[in-house]
Amino acid sequence: MSSKTSCFTCGLDFSTNIDAFVSHMSDVHADDQIKCAICLETFSNGSEYSMHYIYRHVDDKSSMEMTDAIHGNSRFEYASTGPNTSNSNSLVLQANNPCPVCGSQFPIDRLNDHVNSHFEDEFAANFRQSSADFLLAEQLEKTENLASKVSEEKAFKDLQKKYGMDEHGSYKQQGTSAYERAYNKGKMTLSQLYEQKSRLAINQVAGIEDINYAVKDFIENVKELSRRCADVLDAYFCSTADFYSSNAADIGFGCGYRNIQMLISSLRHNDAFKRALFGSGPVYMPSIPKIQELIESAWAKGFDQIGKEQLNGKLTNTKKWIGATEATCLLASFRIKSNIVDFWQPSGPDNNHPILLKWVYEYFKDRRSFTPPLYLQHEGHSRTVIGAERTRSGRYNLIILDPSITRFKILRLVKSTDLNDLKILRKNLNDLRHKQFQIVCVQDVMKSDEEFESYKTKVDLIKIPPISNPCELTLDGISVLNFYVRIC
Repeated sequence: MSSKTSCFTCGLDFSTNIDAFVSHMSDVHADDQIKCAICLETFSNGSEYSMHYIYRHVDDKSSMEMTDAIHGNSRFEYASTGPNTSNSNSLVLQANNPCPVCGSQFPIDRLNDHVNSHFEDEFAANFRQSSADFLLAEQLEKTENLASKVSEEKAFKDLQKKYGMDEHGSYKQQGTSAYERAYNKGKMTLSQLYEQKSRLAINQVAGIEDINYAVKDFIENVKELSRRCADVLDAYFCSTADFYSSNAADIGFGCGYRNIQMLISSLRHNDAFKRALFGSGPVYMPSIPKIQELIESAWAKGFDQIGKEQLNGKLTNTKKWIGATEATCLLASFRIKSNIVDFWQPSGPDNNHPILLKWVYEYFKDRRSFTPPLYLQHEGHSRTVIGAERTRSGRYNLIILDPSITRFKILRLVKSTDLNDLKILRKNLNDLRHKQFQIVCVQDVMKSDEEFESYKTKVDLIKIPPISNPCELTLDGISVLNFYVRIC
């Protein structure tokens, strides 16, 4: 049984040093799309991949054997829909293929000679080649058709997973499976297993997030670290926010929910937003299953019916992704106004977004009595922006919380004096190269019932750079926006 960890992108071997592996993936591959060499699942960044690799594959003998099959002498790859998929339904092409005459198994490069050997008598000599060619072609056609069918089915399932339409599993099921695997591998005691299962049950039934996944009181020290950087001319930050990290239960689908939690963690410190969210009741952080329920409740009230249709009207007990429009839909159902700022194309010569960075800087610089963080969405992932810096050379950096960053790295920022610790949050122009970004920007609390009703069929959309379409789109506009966020 192996506990080796390696970066298949760089070829570096971290042996048993898990922390070094996680740090490498988080720092060097922070914005790289990574394909798992074991189960072939694709992740939008190195941090998310490292968590997947550790939870799913470290000390997993079958996974290492599959890696050998993929990277060894076999000329065909496994097309697995997941790490637990059996070989009986996951082979795209068989390493050996049956002879169409006798059924014996041969590698594809020897099959032709074997088929010919069935026609050695004198009578068959005249048509041996044509018969063998026909039978071989027939077998190859069957194999190719099977491979094509399996490949198409896998591609469809991969697209469903990639764009947030995974109906199978849930937060609780994924967490339970991960903790049971950890227990079976000796990484967790029986009492720890029961404790984690109990936490999952509370998370599911009570709808309250486990505070062990949150980090508080770090932003003031982040401000101080930024102020001490010689290259930083000035910097501005949100009023407050807590960090919520992904864990074994939501790895691969939870980023949108975690960023909503970070947004709520800020809004609950403002009296008007707190009343809108919690009324006169207790203030708490809703869990991922609870947020799924709240979005479904918003749909039931009439908000974002096109988004509801695209997600088949169901989020609870699924691992479906959510994006910018689900965030605005949820907020609107609590009478909180927000708009979506759509940076729909790169504004720089190198397919980057200098206008986005300047816009974010100006947002935080604009002094308000209360400044919430920003929900930042791009294809396949979302993050939370808590501040922006301007350098002495006139460039801008964003200070970003990524749910896939380990909680322990953010904990270091509570009291750290090391300026290098800020690097995990700081993103410059070259780090933001996705084709399109969208920002959810919280505005105010709705003033009337008429305003509340109007938000059921519209979303305030600001296009940058501007286009001829109106900034305030109808329900069809929500559909277009949702479609892009999930599948473009």
